[in-house]
Amino acid sequence: MKVPDFLKDFYNRQLAEWPLAANSCKALESIERKPFIVGDLKGYVQYNPSRKVSTLANVNPDAIKKRTCFLCSENRPTEQQSIEIIPGYQLLVNPYPILPYHFTIASESHKPQCFNAETATGLAQKLPGMAVFYNDDGAGASAPDHCHYQAVPMKTLPLINLLDSRWEEGDGGIFNNIMFTLDLPFKIIAGTMPTSLASNWETPINSYFWKSENDKIRFLIIGRKAHRPDFYFLSPPQRRAVSPGAIDMAGVIVTPFEEDFKLISDDEIKEIYSQTGLENNWEHNEK
Repeated sequence: MKVPDFLKDFYNRQLAEWPLAANSCKALESIERKPFIVGDLKGYVQYNPSRKVSTLANVNPDAIKKRTCFLCSENRPTEQQSIEIIPGYQLLVNPYPILPYHFTIASESHKPQCFNAETATGLAQKLPGMAVFYNDDGAGASAPDHCHYQAVPMKTLPLINLLDSRWEEGDGGIFNNIMFTLDLPFKIIAGTMPTSLASNWETPINSYFWKSENDKIRFLIIGRKAHRPDFYFLSPPQRRAVSPGAIDMAGVIVTPFEEDFKLISDDEIKEIYSQTGLENNWEHNEK
């Protein structure tokens, strides 16, 4: 599936009107990448200096309270425009993109991050060709005080491509309608909507929703046990300033420092995944 034309038009209008976004998106054309392999996941590491503001974000509750919320409409740059994509949610061009056509989808009201399966499904229905994803508080969210989702082209996420290549439709249950065995350092839950998929989980999560070629909404949930790995808190050169969100967990590891980009190894990436993603069985509450 391709990026919808209305998204391309909105994206291009914003780049023409907003120099910060235009320069950040232009920089993606010459960004450095290198491949990695961890089990069945073939992804890549990306050197992206503009992501320092997110990777190094202070997510301490006191720090969050003291700063201005950059997702509230009254605090956004005057150049940043929006589209109401579903009732209550505004689609915005992300001025510090990880990938081309990187959008933020912010709640119109200021409220904490709170995953809602119906909201994610509605967004995926409106955005064919895109993977709608969510970072929980404690699972990569650098703005946990303002509920928001994000979206990128689904074909840019290696884990989504891997799942689609092995997907087998079943009877519509949450756990048994996808039949494959993957070698990954963390456990995944996947399935096809509509189901009784809960919005309330026992652990912080990264979630992904996308529309398949047969127009079904597929989902992927990754449970998290840590926001950041031990490597994040070491001193250089042992430090790896990787703060995994949904994009990182899906096979695009973002490194804002060149030294980390050059030194990070496949074994270290496997350890980062193991330290942040849940490896054992974990539970969710059904509606």
